[in-house]
Amino acid sequence: MKPKRQFSLILIMSVIIITCSLSLAPIIQLNHFYNVEAHTVSRFDALNTELFATIPVPNGVVELDQSSNGITSPTTTHGRYLITNYQISQTHPDAVLDHYKKYFLSNGWKETVAYKDFSSYFRGTACVDVSFYGEKYSLNIWHDFWNQEFSPSDPHTKLLKFIEFGETAFARCPP
Repeated sequence: MKPKRQFSLILIMSVIIITCSLSLAPIIQLNHFYNVEAHTVSRFDALNTELFATIPVPNGVVELDQSSNGITSPTTTHGRYLITNYQISQTHPDAVLDHYKKYFLSNGWKETVAYKDFSSYFRGTACVDVSFYGEKYSLNIWHDFWNQEFSPSDPHTKLLKFIEFGETAFARCPP
């Protein structure tokens, strides 16, 4: 093989290798983000559970169920949510909403939204929503995804949104 042709072949191969490396770097970074994020689940769940334990349940309601979602759920939501559903049995929605409003505002929380059937509060990086539907309601607790000591570093967001079909959502607090 002629030296000039050999040099051209080496140059072409080098360009291909560099291009592939640069193309794979964001994907490798994104894989690292997903791995680190998966390891935060128990810590977010612990934060949410600890907060839930401090919130008094009003009289006249019965807890129906509790679940967590986000990060490991089949969604593109980054963050963890603790959702507790209640049945209103011996009171009315206005009294329940008033109970939570008094509790949160007297304990340093800020109200971000207040409607007849929905209210939202935050303190620091913690958020709580109270949502009513008929004779039931849910308490939704989460912490800001980006502002925890264990939060993963910012991923390549354009690639993340592409991979997640533009449906990427991060748990932010306040929303």
